[in-house]
Amino acid sequence: MSRFPRLILTATGVFLLQWLVLGRLRIYGTYPDAVMLFLVWYALRGGRQRGSLMGFGLGTAMDAVYGTWGI
Repeated sequence: MSRFPRLILTATGVFLLQWLVLGRLRIYGTYPDAVMLFLVWYALRGGRQRGSLMGFGLGTAMDAVYGTWGI
């Protein structure tokens, strides 16, 4: 499998893990953020431009799911 489809599948998996599992796990009133950890890893590995584009895409998806547009 080439890099791009594997990256999209990994990002989708992290997004689903955050949405379905970690979003419901509360620790002292807050929850772990797997998407942020993935974005930091990807930006360090792929560079600023790729990291910011991935952050925009995943951030838009998270806002669409949680209904918190721009907050």
